[in-house]
Amino acid sequence: VFLANLLLLFGLVIKPIFMNYTDNMSDTIKYAHVYFVRTEEPNLDVEKATLLKAELIDEDDKEVDLYGVDAHSHYAIPHRDTLEKDEIVISHGLARRFSYDVGDELTIREPFRQREVRLKIKDILPENTAFQIFTTRAYLNEIVGEYADFFNAYLSDENLTLSKDNLVTELDKERVANYTRHFLNSFGVVFDMLFYVGIAFYIIIVSMMT
Repeated sequence: VFLANLLLLFGLVIKPIFMNYTDNMSDTIKYAHVYFVRTEEPNLDVEKATLLKAELIDEDDKEVDLYGVDAHSHYAIPHRDTLEKDEIVISHGLARRFSYDVGDELTIREPFRQREVRLKIKDILPENTAFQIFTTRAYLNEIVGEYADFFNAYLSDENLTLSKDNLVTELDKERVANYTRHFLNSFGVVFDMLFYVGIAFYIIIVSMMT
């Protein structure tokens, strides 16, 4: 009966989990295009940001995304004007996964320079299920030891034409969403099969036990 219930539950939840993941990913990426660059592109007036990876030292070096954004960014940071250098806003997904709350502290390690920094949680962003940490671009640059105006990404809702030597990589929101939709379309039959097999197996086992 336990195995029958387990298979039935797996068949019921597997497809909605992937659909929910696709929706959450689209909500988490606030711009249609994110361009990672080596240096500033001449004559280009586009929003800049510092986007980095770091490790949570207190949580088995779990990888987390660091977002350093400016005031006019689509990534709205609560209490932005009152943030101190060592204060951050984290996503709800990160807070739930590691049981963080407002006022708690965490330690991150920046992978390139191996700098370890202790930060205090100022607020938690609801409805954000990713593992993300937010602060101002100036503060993040100071935290990781860069100069105040440093940036490594352009954020835009329009296509940008950048030189090939300067462009490191591009994150396309629509393309990422299409990948997950294609996965669901390809494996949707398998998910449906698991659902029907789970129901059949459950009915057979419960009938035999009854």
